[in-house]
Amino acid sequence: MAERQNNFWVRFDPGASIHGVADSLVARAADVVRTAQNEEELRIGIEKALDPLLRALGVTRDPRYEKTVYRSAGVGRADAVHGQVLVEYEAPGAFRSPAAVEHAFEQLVGYISGEVEARRPTLFVEDPKFVGVGFDGEQIFFVHYRGPRAKPKAKLNPRDFVRMGPYPFQRAAARNLLAYMRALSRRLLSAEELKRVFGPEGRIAPSVVNALLDALANWPESPRVGAFYREWQRLFGIVYGEGFADYEAREAEDLRKLYHLPERDDLRGLLFCVHTYFALLMKLIAAELISIAETSFMSSFCHDLANSDERTLKAKLEEVESGGVYAKRGVTNFLEGDFFRWYLDALSPELRERIRELASGLAEFEPATPALSTETQRDLLKKLYQYLIPRKVRHDLGEYYTPDWLAELTLDEVGYDGNTLKRLLDPACGSGTFLSLAIQRAREYGRREGEPPRETAKRILANIWGFDLNPLAVIAARTNYLFALGELLHEVQNPEIPVYLADSVLWPQRPGRLPAHDYVAVPTAVKEFHVPTLWVRDNGFLLKRAAPLVEEMTRAKYPPAEALRRLKRNGLALPGHEEVVRRFYEELLELEERHENGIWARFLKNAFAPMVAGKFDYVVGNPPWIRWGYLSRDYREATLEMWKDYGLFSLEGMAA
Repeated sequence: MAERQNNFWVRFDPGASIHGVADSLVARAADVVRTAQNEEELRIGIEKALDPLLRALGVTRDPRYEKTVYRSAGVGRADAVHGQVLVEYEAPGAFRSPAAVEHAFEQLVGYISGEVEARRPTLFVEDPKFVGVGFDGEQIFFVHYRGPRAKPKAKLNPRDFVRMGPYPFQRAAARNLLAYMRALSRRLLSAEELKRVFGPEGRIAPSVVNALLDALANWPESPRVGAFYREWQRLFGIVYGEGFADYEAREAEDLRKLYHLPERDDLRGLLFCVHTYFALLMKLIAAELISIAETSFMSSFCHDLANSDERTLKAKLEEVESGGVYAKRGVTNFLEGDFFRWYLDALSPELRERIRELASGLAEFEPATPALSTETQRDLLKKLYQYLIPRKVRHDLGEYYTPDWLAELTLDEVGYDGNTLKRLLDPACGSGTFLSLAIQRAREYGRREGEPPRETAKRILANIWGFDLNPLAVIAARTNYLFALGELLHEVQNPEIPVYLADSVLWPQRPGRLPAHDYVAVPTAVKEFHVPTLWVRDNGFLLKRAAPLVEEMTRAKYPPAEALRRLKRNGLALPGHEEVVRRFYEELLELEERHENGIWARFLKNAFAPMVAGKFDYVVGNPPWIRWGYLSRDYREATLEMWKDYGLFSLEGMAA
């Protein structure tokens, strides 16, 4: 489709990717700058170019030009106001002068303050109600309010505004401009807004959790549901310890009341369903982010899901839970070893309807919001989880989330400046606070050093890693990793997010103790697996290749002999190792035939991540604090030798 604008043909496709629309705006701006003689000609040319492009993104425009803004400091005129985006145009090339940048910044601060005084909204750090934009055709910068909550009649302090940029007006900057103009006309994807719609006091959360509880009550009819629930309970025992059983009924009552549920005292079942609800919400948010990145801002995975018939709904959910939605972008490991897909085998008519309501509510949000605010992307999932689980329950579970200021201080103390060649590990990463802040520093370092964005993206993915034993935390950390990468995600083909469901203390087998042949034993709730030692040597290179192939063949129920031939052709069953490879395949095939498979190959790949990660320059994080007596009995026995090796039983009293 094309429209003629001021002797230029502006081409766009309503279904085009946001990158294509951004590229069109960059090209149009370059054309305008070549002919514009002053600020007014630049404004007219850019505003005309914006009109069809914003319509292609589904943005209804009602711009105001030369709008008078009244404020206590006097009267000013914003060049263009698009809803809550205020634009200050300057003559082409004006921002080559730092003084011109500072002058435009001060004007935008005044305009935003004037709009606030006129409309008297309440501003929040995580909810950027107004954004200022300075633009000279060649460079662009953005202005945000970053102060404390402002009361409706309070005046804003100019020192509480920050400027981001100027940046060259290229694809990334144009994409952010378009994202602001679209996002600020929709419901922002912030923790506060999500809480209002999806928190326990709303309508959606209690109905979905109750439907999940009913589905879980029927799990004996599905062996896979039972297998996944048992393995979650095993990890639950490791993560939360045995002491939790002493007050389980009391905490179950608190959680039940919060979600307005029928009486029950099974806290683990309640938590499992609340975790499943939170996990599904995260997955759909990530799917929405992927859909707008790969298709267009007009595209909404959640809208399509909410309006799907029964068969299509099941297919779309299976695509989400198998990782297919994310794999289309090349993110192959967004979901690995995920127990929260169990509901697919217990998808009752009631649960289907409740999931439609969840997707419909999420479709009202702007998925590009995390790209607009660093604070939003860091706090979104952490805050949302805190809203979903009562504080008392989180306290008794030992769930303490590290505040950003403390994580920043820790990174400062260890001397991590974001050097993209240095490696950093958080061995108990939780929702990814340290990882997100490290990525932010690495991005800034890359910009300062003039690294190509693609090189920065590759180095971040290679060098900033996280492990956690809590499957819910791993999904949150991977989602936050995507948020933190932002537009850098599009610079890398087939990225693997280096956040793994793994125990950084107790590995399947410690380095230097691997048997020369045979297998490494890995216990789980369903059985003990025997992973070929061949696959976990040399940084686990073969295991990374073997896991998806074995998963594919077990799903298709390849006979063991045929599977072994295929593994040999791929260099995964060398002479002398055929029997142990065959036996491992048969273990998974047996689970497939018992309908208890679906995650185990990739789960085992994650379990070996600490062995294949290599060395790190920084190990930073906030490890879980659990007393020895509260650890599960099995975990105490398995780690006993390690505790002795470090001399931890030789201490007494406060020294211990």
